[in-house]
Amino acid sequence: MFSPPAGYDAIEVLVIISRDSGRWGIPKGWPMKGRKPHEAAAIEAWEEAGVRGGVRKKPVGRFTYLKELEMATWSHASSTCSKSLFPKS
Repeated sequence: MFSPPAGYDAIEVLVIISRDSGRWGIPKGWPMKGRKPHEAAAIEAWEEAGVRGGVRKKPVGRFTYLKELEMATWSHASSTCSKSLFPKS
C-alpha cells in the first residue's frame, strides 16, 4: 500500500505496456547530459508513451530493477538500475 507523501492529495503514475515483453512498466531512461532528473522524466514520458505534461521537481519514491544489456549477439549482461518516480504537477 502506498500513501502519498505530505503535501500531496493523490499521486498519478504513468504505466505503459512494453512492446517487447507485453508487461506493464513505468517510462524510464538514462540520465541526460544538461537535463535535471525531472526534465529527463518528462522527456521519457513523451518519447515512450506520447504523454506531455508538467512534472514535479521532487521525486515521491524510488524503485530498483534489473536491466538486461545486450553486449553482442551471443553475450548478455545485466545491471541493477535505480530510478526515481516524479509525479505530474
